[in-house]
This record gives sequence, C-alpha cells and structure tokens, in this order.
Amino acid sequence: MTKFAARPNVVACDLDAGHALLNLDTSQYFKLNETGALIWKNVEAGNTVEQMQEELSSVFDVSEEDCRDDILHLLKALEEADLIERQA
Repeated sequence: MTKFAARPNVVACDLDAGHALLNLDTSQYFKLNETGALIWKNVEAGNTVEQMQEELSSVFDVSEEDCRDDILHLLKALEEADLIERQA
C-alpha cells in the first residue's frame, strides 16, 4: 500500500476554496482546489492511496477507477514539485 508524506520544507494553509502549498526551499507555490485539499489532508493524515480513494469515492459521484486515476495524477504532480515524498 502506497503512502505519501508532506516534505518537512512544505507549509500549507487553508484558502476559501482549497489549500495553498509552498516549498520553502524552492519558493514554488501550488494551489489546490477543494478536491485537491481533501487529498492533501489525507496525505497529512498518513493515509494510503486506497484509503484516499475510499474517502473521495464516498464524497464525490465518480467511479473508483477515475477517482484513483485523479488521485495518482495529483500525487505525481505534488511529488514532482518536491512537496511530498513516498513512504516505505
């Protein structure tokens, strides 16, 4: 089961409609919509991708396959931006 964690050099804050993430080392800013913010909260909670999929599938009217694809797409972007890292 794959887990991700926020990098220690990343700060996050709530916005009206989502979250803002900032990598303090690179000064790269990343804005998340409400769905992305929910995924981020799952990352912070240490949830697996499977747990994220279960939660988001219950909140949104989306197929499990599409939900998983969307989660993985965002996690890949966050990882490429050095905002999260895979956990062993």
